Amino acid sequence: MKESLKLKISLWVVLFINFLFLTKYAYRFTDLYLILAIGITLVQYVAIKKSSFLFSVFQKINISPFFFISSFLLVLVLIAFKIPLDSLNIDRWSVTDSFWKNYFNNLYAYEAKSFAGNYPGPMPFYFLLMLPFYWINEYSYVTAIGAILLFYIFKMQKSNSLDLFKYSLVVASSFIITYEIIARSNIFFNGVLIVLSLLLLFQKKWHLKNLIFKGTLVGLSLSTRNVFVIPIALGFMYLFFVEKQKIYKLFIIGIVAVLTFITTFIPFIYNHFDKFLNINPFIIQSSFLMPKALSFFCIIFSMGFIFCVKNKFDVYFYSGISLFLTIISYYIFVFTKRDFVSTFFESYADITYFILCVPFFIYYLISIGANSNKLSN
Repeated sequence: MKESLKLKISLWVVLFINFLFLTKYAYRFTDLYLILAIGITLVQYVAIKKSSFLFSVFQKINISPFFFISSFLLVLVLIAFKIPLDSLNIDRWSVTDSFWKNYFNNLYAYEAKSFAGNYPGPMPFYFLLMLPFYWINEYSYVTAIGAILLFYIFKMQKSNSLDLFKYSLVVASSFIITYEIIARSNIFFNGVLIVLSLLLLFQKKWHLKNLIFKGTLVGLSLSTRNVFVIPIALGFMYLFFVEKQKIYKLFIIGIVAVLTFITTFIPFIYNHFDKFLNINPFIIQSSFLMPKALSFFCIIFSMGFIFCVKNKFDVYFYSGISLFLTIISYYIFVFTKRDFVSTFFESYADITYFILCVPFFIYYLISIGANSNKLSN
């Protein structure tokens, strides 16, 4: 697949997901929801395509890309402060809240239920990442931190000011970012961490100390959400098949990753092993999202994209494609049990899972602009 087509697909998918969110939530306020969603998405598309012109305007009034994105995120966080957690119908913050309340009361954490009756599906390290926000009882910072972290990833990769502005514009024009901050969700943040993990995994450092570090990082990454096994697996396959890394090095990373992954469970299943066998994140995910067979099929299907990967940037693009298709499969599975209105508008399928792929497409979209000369390396 040509680079130009992959860039277009990356942008189209981000726009499409933004359109889905706009459609769903505008539906609750106006009968013109479809026209409104199309109009805002078109404005976002034009703004991104004309980012060079807008960048020149911002330069003239001395607004830097960092000031632009940080000001936008700060405004959203301040708005979120005005919206009490208890007023939200989205229970992602409540899942974290109930998890830690159970844990600190010496109860089995994975038996906790949110206010909506949902069990905690993510892996242990996910909740450890959310612990500081539980302590301060505010989760609006999470997505803002993720967006700033991705900004600095681009900056560390020597992206120019135009690319940094383009990224800031994508973030500021995406309703999904507004949604994540206001709703105290954290899926974008989780995806950014996996993007960072892959970057560190691909570093040209292969001494034993680096292998242990990479393995630990992979293990912690896998201990966030089950679905992230897809980009991590593609990353490993890229190192083996494309970069021709020695198998023993990847084996060491894999062993350390598995041991790290298992270790993250210990604090939460200690004294609760019998309960762990009955209810755990693997069972919760297969019971409430997709059946194991469908999940396994999505993973195996995604591994086929390794034949399309020619460079490290392709790992991010095809990870995004794989995650997007996996969530499409999840939606189709729910749709077979419900009608479209129930599945989409009444939230029997969770639209927020589409955000899982967004950081990977954004990373590809911006990085290719800054690194196209490196594709042959």
